[in-house]
Amino acid sequence: MDLVIEAGAYNGEYELGGLALKSLTVSDGAADVSLSFSEPNLIEMTELRYSTGASDVRLEGLANANFSTLVFDGGAGNYTLDFSGELQRDATVSIDSGLSDLRIVVPVGVNAIVTIDGGLTDINTSDGWSQSGGVYTQKGEGPTLTIVVNMGAGNITITD
Repeated sequence: MDLVIEAGAYNGEYELGGLALKSLTVSDGAADVSLSFSEPNLIEMTELRYSTGASDVRLEGLANANFSTLVFDGGAGNYTLDFSGELQRDATVSIDSGLSDLRIVVPVGVNAIVTIDGGLTDINTSDGWSQSGGVYTQKGEGPTLTIVVNMGAGNITITD
């Protein structure tokens, strides 16, 4: 199933775990949203795309979405992308954001590479991450999660 959610200014909670989603596209405005995958997606998702404005967005259990590519476009806001769950295959994430506070959660034991591009950003990481320039790496087992962040200005926290 291909699922498209289009909304303006709203408060919303979505639980999409256990569905068979081939693709997911969410587009909203000034929103307060929690979207989660508490159980694995039943099929491989080709793309998860989320576009938002000045919002407070929490995406949780993202590894359970079983996506190949995730594209997140945000304006000014507070964003949490939590990759908890079971990462079943290599996955690529592109995050573009303006002035924001971005929290990226990658569980301990997951292979992950996070590359930070952009302007004035304050970057904080938890233990277990190594840094070389704008590239942050966590060693683990299994598939690799590759994340590229392009942010105008703001705060980035990479944690487990």
